[in-house]
Formats: sequence, structure tokens, C-alpha cells
Amino acid sequence: MRNTAFTTLEDLGLDRSEVLEKIQEKQSNQKWLQEHMDELRERYPDKYVAVSGKKVALSAKHLPELIQKLNKKFKEKDLTTFAVDLVTKEKVIWVL
Repeated sequence: MRNTAFTTLEDLGLDRSEVLEKIQEKQSNQKWLQEHMDELRERYPDKYVAVSGKKVALSAKHLPELIQKLNKKFKEKDLTTFAVDLVTKEKVIWVL
């Protein structure tokens, strides 16, 4: 018989409703990013963009640069709620 240990959000000191709210915010930003990808390709070709509040918060040519900018500009915001993606000039299908 196998003994399995489970850890709850509460065990980790996290509030369930806050975690769910952050997940929903992240999903909303990700959905907006995908729905506006064609428009973003025109405005931000071959750049990384960070979306928050259903708008582009920042963009940069390189991911480390974008993260640095985000940390500087949004010190008080939980960056895990941002949707971040590389907006390629042409449509790309990633095969992993």
C-alpha cells in the first residue's frame, strides 16, 4: 500500500480565493493576448509582450529585458498574473 501525502493551499499559507482570483486574471490576460495576436503582430513584431488588464503593459526585444522592465515598473503587482509571449512577425507553429 502506497502512502501519498497531500498539501493544501492553506498548508502553504495561501488563501484559496486569492489564488483562484490570480489564476482567473492570468487566464483573462492570456485569452486577450491570443485574441489580439494579429493586431499585436503589426504593432510588436518579433518582440516579447506582457499583457495585464487586457492591454499591453510593456514590450521588449529580449525576454530578460522585459522581465527587468516589469520588475522595475510594477514593483507592487504580482507578475504571475501577466500573460507574456513572443509575438512573431509571421505566424509560427511550435512543435515540441
